[in-house]
Amino acid sequence: MYIKEVELKNFKSFGKSVRVPLKNDFLTVTGPNGSGKSNIVDALLFALCLSSSRAMRAERLPDLIYRGEGAKNPDFAQVTVRLDNAGRSFPLDSDTIEVSRSIKVKGDKYSSSYYFNGKSCSQGELHELLAKAGITPESYNIVMQGDVTRIIEMSALERRKIIDEIAGVAEFDEKKKKAMEELDVVAERIGRVDVIIEEVADQLSHLKAERDRSLSYQAHREELSRQQAFLLLAKLKEASTELEALHEEMAALEEKGKSLQQKAEEKRQHFSEQDARLASISSEITHKGEDEEIEVKHRIEEIK
Repeated sequence: MYIKEVELKNFKSFGKSVRVPLKNDFLTVTGPNGSGKSNIVDALLFALCLSSSRAMRAERLPDLIYRGEGAKNPDFAQVTVRLDNAGRSFPLDSDTIEVSRSIKVKGDKYSSSYYFNGKSCSQGELHELLAKAGITPESYNIVMQGDVTRIIEMSALERRKIIDEIAGVAEFDEKKKKAMEELDVVAERIGRVDVIIEEVADQLSHLKAERDRSLSYQAHREELSRQQAFLLLAKLKEASTELEALHEEMAALEEKGKSLQQKAEEKRQHFSEQDARLASISSEITHKGEDEEIEVKHRIEEIK
């Protein structure tokens, strides 16, 4: 994998749009002081997010925007790096990988935008994608001015670390370190889980006892409901028998009442006949009494 082309728009000393083609070979960029040689490296650092603004010789990111003389200064800068992916260093089915970053100024504020193969992404996502090809801010993908002297003057152990980083060993050591740290975290979590499992087991035993009591209570309650239902059924049968007996007694009483009413009617008829007969006899007695009284009075008069 190598850089095929760098495209700069309003970046530092490069106004408008400039394309810098590169080949898979040993290349040099020459020119007088101030011609922008180092700005090409700064553009790579900017687009690939490999360094801070100070390392790119700028106090703030907006200072990276082209500031020409006599013309209206732009409010944005953009750098696009195109990488050859014929060897599939990136796990993508594409021969060219395009990484782009832009900065836009609005008033006193500014914002950065990141793109991978034309799609917008965050800086973290871009770092993750570039890390798949071994391009990370911690690695020596780009050796800056002064780094060679510093490497020569450093100790053998520090130089070994750099060689390990370049060879990829440091990456595996870092992954191993992270894996060991994660294992320690997992072991700690396992210890916590064991404590939690023990607590849960105690709670489970307590809940099991409560469940047994609840099931026993439920069973006794169901048995009580069943016995109460049997008692109500027995009372219902007894009440039904009593009600049937009362119905029969009531029917007998009604029949007896009808018989007594009939007898009373017969007695009433008999009394009515007797009253008529008594009235007749009384009338006859009265009539006979008057005739005898008249005859007696008449005989008294005759005797007188």
